[in-house]
Amino acid sequence: MLIRLLGPFEVHGSRGPIAVTSSRQRTVLALLALHAGRPVPVVRLVDAVWPVDPPDSARNSLQSHVTRLRTVLGGPELITLEPAGYRLAVAPEQIDVLAFEDLVQRSEMDQALALWRGPPLPEFPDEPFRGRAARLTDLRRTALVERAGHQPPEAAAAALAAEFDADPCWERGALVLAGALARADRRGDAAAVLRRHADAVVDALGMDPSPAVKRLQVALLRGEPVDTGPDPRSSPAAAPRPGPVPAPDPRASPAAAPRPGPTTAPGLSSRDYPG
Repeated sequence: MLIRLLGPFEVHGSRGPIAVTSSRQRTVLALLALHAGRPVPVVRLVDAVWPVDPPDSARNSLQSHVTRLRTVLGGPELITLEPAGYRLAVAPEQIDVLAFEDLVQRSEMDQALALWRGPPLPEFPDEPFRGRAARLTDLRRTALVERAGHQPPEAAAAALAAEFDADPCWERGALVLAGALARADRRGDAAAVLRRHADAVVDALGMDPSPAVKRLQVALLRGEPVDTGPDPRSSPAAAPRPGPVPAPDPRASPAAAPRPGPTTAPGLSSRDYPG
């Protein structure tokens, strides 16, 4: 089974597409899919299906919807009732949202972005779906930016352009897109991107563009090398985990121990501070 939520809601079984026609059953299945393999409390399912004024019979109606879903999906074992709630008994990789999140966490951006077919959870505008959809959109932007750090400038600019066009207020996108255009010897286009971002921020948010945007605008005007901030390839998800700290040698005498240097925050060195 495959349940797709990154774009129009689709369910596929071993024999092809499965039609789930009831909007309430689709809501139940979508919420169970987002927690595949884990129980979802009955009260959360009731709140999702009836976000305003649930009827007194909501729990009984929910049970009926689950029974019908089991029939539509092809087996009672696919949705089980446990003390903690209902559980969809499928692997997380069979849900495109969960597969996408896992692939981004593992920095496999090409595979993750290939799963994206459009805005996530589009037919579920209420909570708890709305917040998840917003986080997925942000995660996709993170993936686009990180992948851009591994692409030639022209390819990076092409990959970021559509997302920036959809939301010119996206600052990180504006910076990385402008940087890619500048490295592709398209400084005029890069400056236009930053102007459009600055205008959008003023019009939509009533704010001035950030210092990072202003610095890049100045660098473009002066013909200086561009700096769009930290390399997305050095993101925390891709950073190696620190190894174990060796225990001190008990044979070392206090006199031989090195004097402590200047104190810095954990994980930082003195070069991380401005000079």
